[in-house]
This record gives sequence, C-alpha cells and structure tokens, in this order.
Amino acid sequence: MDIPEYLIETIFENIDQRLKQNFYNFYENLFNMNNKDENLKLFIKDIIQREFIIAELTKTSDMDLHKKKHTFIAPDKINKLKRYNLQQIKQTKKRWYNSLFKKKKTNPFNIEIETANNNISLYGPEVFYNLYKVRSIEELKDIRVAQFKDWLDNSIFVTDFFYLKSKTNKQINTAFNLDLIYNICTIISDKWNNNLNFIYMEYPRLLLDHPLVADGSGKIKVQKETIIQQNNSNKDVKYKYNDYVSKDGITRILVPESNLDTKQSRLIDNKDLNILSNILKYKKADFLTNKTIVFNLIDIINNIYCSKTVRSYEDLRNRIAKMTLLKFNFFRTDNTSGIPDAVYGIFSSYEYLDKSQNRVKVYVDSILYDKILKNQVYTIYNDKINQLNDDFAKTLVIYLQQEKLVLYTQGKNTTFLSYDYFSNLVRFRYKKEERNYKIIAQALENMKCNNIIIRDFKKHMNGFIITFLDTNQFEISDLFSNKNTSDILPMI
Repeated sequence: MDIPEYLIETIFENIDQRLKQNFYNFYENLFNMNNKDENLKLFIKDIIQREFIIAELTKTSDMDLHKKKHTFIAPDKINKLKRYNLQQIKQTKKRWYNSLFKKKKTNPFNIEIETANNNISLYGPEVFYNLYKVRSIEELKDIRVAQFKDWLDNSIFVTDFFYLKSKTNKQINTAFNLDLIYNICTIISDKWNNNLNFIYMEYPRLLLDHPLVADGSGKIKVQKETIIQQNNSNKDVKYKYNDYVSKDGITRILVPESNLDTKQSRLIDNKDLNILSNILKYKKADFLTNKTIVFNLIDIINNIYCSKTVRSYEDLRNRIAKMTLLKFNFFRTDNTSGIPDAVYGIFSSYEYLDKSQNRVKVYVDSILYDKILKNQVYTIYNDKINQLNDDFAKTLVIYLQQEKLVLYTQGKNTTFLSYDYFSNLVRFRYKKEERNYKIIAQALENMKCNNIIIRDFKKHMNGFIITFLDTNQFEISDLFSNKNTSDILPMI
C-alpha cells in the first residue's frame, strides 16, 4: 500500500518539537545531520507501515478467489494503540526511574555523583559550581532527584530521560518508537478524527463537470411543464424540472412530481457532495459486481455532522433519499433533438438493513458507477476542505485544486478564470451576475485567508486573476496521479 506523502509531511510538521529535538540529539552521530529531517520522515513512515496498516482478505470474484487488500486501521484501533502505548510509556518510565536508585556501578546517577565528587576534590568548589550550578554534592543529588520525579510525573515522553544516552541502542530505539507512536496517534486524532482512510477525498467528475452542485442550499424551482421519463426501475415517472443554462449547455434536474413538496426536492449542495464522497469511502469488493455500498449512518454523521442528534440522522436520511430520487439530464449547446446527451443519477435505490434504520445499502447509478470504476474523480485533501467555513468555497476548492495541478505541469502558478468558468461548474441560485461575483470573491477570500490553494486573487474584467500557492512534490505524488485528464465528460 502506498502511504500518502501528505500523511508523512503533515505528521512530520506536527511532531512535538521537544520529541523531534530528542531524536536529532541522539541520532546526530549515527547519520548525516544534513539529512536529519529525511531520516525522521523515514522513521515515521516505518512506524505507519508497521502499526497503522493491516492486510485484509477480500473476495475478488465468484470463483471465491481472495487477495490481500492493505488498508489503514479503523479509528477505534488507533485509540486502542494510543492507550496501549501510553501504558507502555508509563511502565518504561517507572522502570527506568526505579533503576536510578539501585546501587550499581553502571547506574548513570551514581556515575554522575562520583564524577562530581572527583571534580570538587580535584578542581575545588568554584569549578564545581561553574559545572553544576550548586554548592554541594547533596544539593546536586536533591536537584537530580527532583528532575527525575518531574520527568516521571509530568513528561509524556520516555526520551526526555535525563540519562538517555546511557541506555542501550535497543532500549533507546524502543523508547523513540513508543514516544513517536503516541505522538502520531495524537496528531491523527487532531487532524483526521482518527480516520486515516479519509486523508484525501475523491469526488466523481460526472457530478462536478456539469453545474449540478449549487452555491448553497435551497428548494428546486421547477417549471410548470411535466415531462415523463423512465426511472431506474424502467417505470414511467412524471417529473417536474429545473434547467440551468451555462456556456456549455443545459443541465436539468428532474424531481418526481409526487415529491415536490418534500425535503427531497432541494438542490444538490456541498453537503450532499461531501456525504456522497464519504459513502464512496466504504466501497468493498462486492461494489465491483453489484454496484452496492453498505455503511452505517453513524459513520457518516461522525465525519460530517457537528452532533449526533435526531435532527442529524433525519437530515442524512433525507439527503440519501434526495440523491436517489433526483435525476439529471445534460444537453449540449448544439443539441437540437431535445433528447438528452446524458441521463444519470447518483443512487438508483437504497434500503435499510435494520429496524433502527442505521445500516444502509445504496445502489450506485450505472453511469456514475462506470465513471468511478474508470477513476474519473477529482481528488483533494480532506483537511483542506474542513478548514473552510464557506460552503461554496468547499465546492470551488475541488475544482481549483485541479487547475493548480495542471498549471504546475505548465510551469505556471497564475491564471485568469472568467465568470463563465465558474457558471459552467457551479449552479448559481441567483440570476444577477453582480451578486454571483460577490459569492465567488467571498469563496476565494476564504481560501486565501486559510492559506488553502490560493495565494492571491483580484477581480479583472469579466473574471478573476488567481495566483496559486506553490505545489509541493507530495501533492503531485498523491493527487495528480489520480487525475484522469482524458475522456472529458459528458458522455452518454
């Protein structure tokens, strides 16, 4: 399993500075200090490979063949790993602390006191004071004992031990493993809510290359006319519709006439997109054969919602129903036949697998399923989206990440994006361009202030000049390899 470079970089940047310095201080004689950062990253990578990744047997076909699939350990396992390492840290510290008071010649505390005695005898009290900043051996002992006790009670790291270099290489290596695993668990909890499988999110291009996702939430304003189309069960259904006209064509949302006055007749927004992306993370081997994904509502709620209230569950159920009921048509600008160039949905159906309606099985729409299998996705780091507080920015950042990566391949970091660029991608709820310009600018400002994707931007003529942040090598490794630039949608 390839470990995302972003994971290594983020953990490295957030490692406790004292622990990082302990590592450098001890290993400075063992490797070239010009490469000290790279050596620590290798140490981190080894820990992740060893402690945070497991192999699962998955069924590959009806022939009942199995293969190993490597995945990150579950969130609850990370909590258990953290608790276990904390227990090991405490036990190791107590053992090392007790060893300091044993009457052995190899005891580093005894060695220091003996050396101090020799210094005061050979060089006198003034030199002794300059060395130890105390006036007597007893005072030195008292200070050291207090330092040992403070380390035992208050320091979280084994490697803060006063006489660390007196230990064997094996003991020190074990100590750094304990400290780093514990610190890494803390970082993973803070950054990714213990879920390493959500480091980056994938969004189906089929839903993003047409303006289906709106710049906010709202009820779908439908035409009076009724049209009839077949649903996923090949039954004729009466639909009301809403057309969004962009430079590339017409994107139509169809709402079953029987659901017009329900909570399912609302626009697809960023929260729906995020829910879908989260659901797709739970794909298993059977997705390949029957297009189904099984998941628990609580897992999605933990990842997206602020609280586990009844209202959160109700909202999630309504959104799953909405993503099943709504259909989408796309007409190219040169289409004169009235027959859609593309017809698709998100889920063809869904069912609850338990009485409490917590475990759900969704059936992914056939066309969307095909695009997912072809890896036609946009990819972005999950924590980048979570840092934003503007919902439109959360959608826009997905597109701009791709623009940034493409510009990188051209040796550029500045581009002009017209109003048409934005209106071709996002379904604006308002017809006045002046109002939509403000919505775009607000989203760009939110990204700039959070130091995400954008370094700077300015309004220019009928669009915006945007300067992107520098692209790191790990972004190319993690994200660009997932971008399929060919086979541009729409496709029937």
